[in-house]
Amino acid sequence: MVTSFLFCSLLFVVSACGFQLNRNNLQLLSKAQSISISTIENNSFVPRLDIRLRALLIEKFNSNLVPIKPVNQADLVLNLVINTYELKQDEYALDETGQTYEFKFSVTGELSVFDNRTERYFLRQEALTSSYSVTTQSADLTSSEVNEAREDLLKALSETIAGKLTDDF
Repeated sequence: MVTSFLFCSLLFVVSACGFQLNRNNLQLLSKAQSISISTIENNSFVPRLDIRLRALLIEKFNSNLVPIKPVNQADLVLNLVINTYELKQDEYALDETGQTYEFKFSVTGELSVFDNRTERYFLRQEALTSSYSVTTQSADLTSSEVNEAREDLLKALSETIAGKLTDDF
């Protein structure tokens, strides 16, 4: 019984049953093979949003085996602008004993994608938005809670950007 289970498990692993081991590969627009991420312009008045978003994008592309190259060597060139960053607080009463607060984080920006091979834009100043919310019974968030929520917001934005660069676009 145990040996047959091990044999079947080994057979499944060896044959892989048609599954690819790296299913995370992004298939970029128009069969592009590499990408360049230009300096991100940050107009939000929140320091380091651009630096953190760029790091998240690099991480996303690297984990999906997309080579990141200099502007003049890449198939696609990303140009990003972060326009606004907002944090709003809404107050809700769940019951007569307590108050619940929702903190809504949002960011807007623009994405342009230039194809060096054809010297044409795939996207030109396409609007980007991302949001993330935190619900708590505290009227204020700690600085670490704000930083964690901001990180989750930027992760969501990087996923949106990566989604716009696939052939499923």
